Amino acid sequence: YKAWEILAFLCAQPGGSVSRERVVTALWPDVVSRKTKSRLRVALTRLRGILKKQVPALEGEFVRLGRDGVCRLNSEYISTDVRRFMALRRSSSTQPPADAIAALEEARELYRGDLLTEPDYEWVLTRMDDGLTLRELYRDEYLRVTQRLAELYREQGETARAVACYRDILKLEPILEDVVRSLYRCYHELGDRGALVREHRRLRDA
Repeated sequence: YKAWEILAFLCAQPGGSVSRERVVTALWPDVVSRKTKSRLRVALTRLRGILKKQVPALEGEFVRLGRDGVCRLNSEYISTDVRRFMALRRSSSTQPPADAIAALEEARELYRGDLLTEPDYEWVLTRMDDGLTLRELYRDEYLRVTQRLAELYREQGETARAVACYRDILKLEPILEDVVRSLYRCYHELGDRGALVREHRRLRDA
């Protein structure tokens, strides 16, 4: 299963590449360093063999371990939801509103909940240099995407759609007061006093 785990590990990285040291530390945390390099080479060879059997037309190197010590996916052959999600999030910050909304809507559709809950790989919950786990990183990015989309909806006069976004955020993080305040404003704009009162009660309970 290590071959598939390597593929999952690389696909889960925002840039699709990671140093050999990080790969072996994540996948073989209890093995002495002199053995991990050979294990990585064997696992990569096995992965290439498995994928070529399943996709006979696949040619070329689609998973590389470069001389620079970086293990990476070849983007000519492999695309991932993670990389697409991050690319859409980044591009939306410089686009006009209509294009930014389309990009953020597509990014939201790509996020299907917490990263890799089955199988539950240990490295998904390992803290990185910024203090976040991969699962937390993408959840935070999803929250940013959704909040920005809600703001754009409000600017375009689509308040009801903004409400749906803010409520999605609060399902994951119930006590984000800036989000709740924005939601209150939306209910005020819609003239929905009952929803505002219910939301305030829910926040107080949370």
